[in-house]
Amino acid sequence: MLGLDTLASLLIFGVLLSLEYALVALGVTIIFGLMKLINFAHGEIFMLGGYIQYYFLLWTGLNPLVALPVSFLAGLAIGSAIERALIRPTYTTSLSKAGEYAVIITFGLSLFLQNFALFGFGYEYRSPPALWPVTITVGTLSISGDVVLTSVMAAVSIIAVLLFIERTWAGLSMKAVAQNLVGAQMAGIRPAWTNVGFALGAGLATIAGALLAHTYLVYPYDGVLPVLTAFTVVVLGGLGSIKGTLIASFIVGMAYSFLGALVSFSYVNIYGLVILLIVLVVRPQGLFGQKERTF
Repeated sequence: MLGLDTLASLLIFGVLLSLEYALVALGVTIIFGLMKLINFAHGEIFMLGGYIQYYFLLWTGLNPLVALPVSFLAGLAIGSAIERALIRPTYTTSLSKAGEYAVIITFGLSLFLQNFALFGFGYEYRSPPALWPVTITVGTLSISGDVVLTSVMAAVSIIAVLLFIERTWAGLSMKAVAQNLVGAQMAGIRPAWTNVGFALGAGLATIAGALLAHTYLVYPYDGVLPVLTAFTVVVLGGLGSIKGTLIASFIVGMAYSFLGALVSFSYVNIYGLVILLIVLVVRPQGLFGQKERTF
């Protein structure tokens, strides 16, 4: 039996972990919900966010929190450039197999960015300065200030994105394009809002990479495990469902926390996949997925 202090500690750790997962997965969900494609380079864009954070702080010596908007804006620029150069043909030209094209092109981009990081930044692990150099003790759990502040900033970023999508004209235009492209065009909404959605997804990836760099270090392959967890969360919640992504993030985060303590933390990356397989057997479209997916 777990004591009350241990239960409270695991619950807090699970919440913090869930918020981090949600931030990484939200970008994947937005891009899929808008364009119906999986960006296999999402992990590498996440990795670039960590390097941007590290080198910006190295060169400027500013407070780490000041660098976060820089990482986000860089992600917007990177995402916009990728969409214009590589993704736009999937919805502006008559490609016979647009989905297959998107898979191949984003997978190729993933390999390119990994090798770019290897040759450009080297194999070394890099660590930006601490966001909040303290240790917080809750019951039997000791949590670094970086983990706490990262989770708080993740929550703020998620809320800001949800408000942007639901309360602004730009966000509603993105939803309209995602739900019915032809109808949106008839209403005078340009398909170019797809570019904004892809850029926003990339911006979320870079700010997630920048935040988690302070806890998990930066190296050329540091986006592999986070994006695998993000894909697990997105499929579990239902492809294209923001609500599903947020709920699935907490399911996976809590499972990692409690099963890690009860079973073993050595297999922590397997627990989410096991939950995903169980859910898909019962509900193949995920918890909140629909046959006709919407943003």
